[in-house]
Amino acid sequence: MIKRHANHWFELAFVFALAPTAWAQSVDPTARSAAIVLFDNAEQLSSKGRLAEACPKYGESYRLDPQLGALLHWADCLEKNGQYASAYGAFRESVELAQRRNDDRQQLAASRVQALESRVNRMIVDVPSEVRVPGLKVYRDGLLLTESSWGLALPVDPGEHVIEARAEGYETYRATLRQVGEGHQDRFVLRALIPHPQARLAAASPHTEGHNPAHDN
Repeated sequence: MIKRHANHWFELAFVFALAPTAWAQSVDPTARSAAIVLFDNAEQLSSKGRLAEACPKYGESYRLDPQLGALLHWADCLEKNGQYASAYGAFRESVELAQRRNDDRQQLAASRVQALESRVNRMIVDVPSEVRVPGLKVYRDGLLLTESSWGLALPVDPGEHVIEARAEGYETYRATLRQVGEGHQDRFVLRALIPHPQARLAAASPHTEGHNPAHDN
């Protein structure tokens, strides 16, 4: 079973990439112990086919103690669970981590990245210029998509994805899209936001500043 919004793990893989290499040597002993327990538990769950439960535990183990082995197991679990975008990101991080540490597993990770290239689903969120109102913010599954990412084919895992658009003075726009299978590319075009009822009322009301009801008669 694919966990909803699991593509956030894909984005987290690149966040972890920003951590300095020295971090692995300065991990708190209690954090490392917790990472070991999480990894062992993930192994048990994986052996029983409970991948949706195992994958986050591999990921948390890597977060607490960023070892290449944990990262590779996490990536492999994600791929087996059908989360190809997340697996792609994790294997890409494995390549970079192995390269920094001069680890022979770099070639293994690179081959897995190449094998996943054609399996990853991608989604394009188009924001036409005519709908770009001041202060517009666009989200996918709660993740803010900055203007620089509009129109780009970004990797996503199969499953439901929620697109939201917000701007002050406008009603929140929300749409749900579902991607299935692998290797697909979908395009979502944002519609014009509808002004909030109060904003429409204010725009339609006559200017009353300085109005004196006594002058009406």
